[in-house]
Amino acid sequence: MRIARTVVVTVVAVGVVASACNRSGSVETTVTTRPLITTTAPSETTTTTTTTLPPLIGAQGVEYRIVRRIPVSDLGDAVVVLVEGDGQGLTDIDVYDVITDVVETFPPIYEVYVVDDPAAVDIVMLDEPSDEEQAILSEHFLARLVEGFRIVYEGPFSDAGTAVIGS
Repeated sequence: MRIARTVVVTVVAVGVVASACNRSGSVETTVTTRPLITTTAPSETTTTTTTTLPPLIGAQGVEYRIVRRIPVSDLGDAVVVLVEGDGQGLTDIDVYDVITDVVETFPPIYEVYVVDDPAAVDIVMLDEPSDEEQAILSEHFLARLVEGFRIVYEGPFSDAGTAVIGS
């Protein structure tokens, strides 16, 4: 009941402020409210282990998709991010920007794995990849976020070392 009152008071206050800002007096403001319905029935919680999103454009214009999302801890989920294209022309800063964009836009995130080839999507999280799978990862696994804040560059970006989000 308190929430319903708060909603109604807020809507009315916005209407009053909008009316007060109208200096010409020629526009009439109408406020319509609906009653808030609250149920006490228990709700079921379901967990989706895979999320596919349309391509997103990050801060530097890099298109990417989250192709896997798996709950891994109370601190957040692990996601696999597929960078559109073949990754050519990307810098370590572009990869950093993709990871920070994912963390900020789709919380809670604890681990991120960035790849640039669909062949690497299913093998990037394997504990012990085969020699053939390791060859794919060495070319197409770009970086990973560990512990929710530390970026470790992989494959073609391994010379970049590590970075910390926010520093």
